[in-house]
Amino acid sequence: MSESQFRSTIIQLLVALEKSIKDSRDFMTAEFRANQAEIKNQLNEMQSKLEVLTTRVNEVEERVSDLEDKLIAKRETEEKRDKQLKDHEDRLREINDSLRKKNLRLIGVPEGAERDRGPEYVFEQILAENFPNLGRETGIQIQEIERSPLKSIKTVQHLDI
Repeated sequence: MSESQFRSTIIQLLVALEKSIKDSRDFMTAEFRANQAEIKNQLNEMQSKLEVLTTRVNEVEERVSDLEDKLIAKRETEEKRDKQLKDHEDRLREINDSLRKKNLRLIGVPEGAERDRGPEYVFEQILAENFPNLGRETGIQIQEIERSPLKSIKTVQHLDI
């Protein structure tokens, strides 16, 4: 092989190699662009799905927040109602107690002594002072009576206790 043939063969091989490299580069570029477009489409789909999920999460959070607000409002109204009920029961008890005052006056016992420890304690003390042999085993129970409304009766009434 002569030098000119050798050069022409080398040039042909280099041209073929250059063409092969260019074809490979074109193929790879086309493949990369196709993959890039596919990846962009998938990315857009994922972003749209993410936006949908984000809006759904926000809606659920709003619903939960609304339900929590309603629950707090219900608890507040229930607490208010319970407080009013307790206040009404206390008022009813006060009214009932004012209507059912005991008509018992004890001479020698200071006013309000039974409020501190109760009337049972006062009676036990009186019994212990007056009847030491009886002891504290009496088991006194106070029976409450209701005061009857005052009637204008002309005759004098006596109460036996």
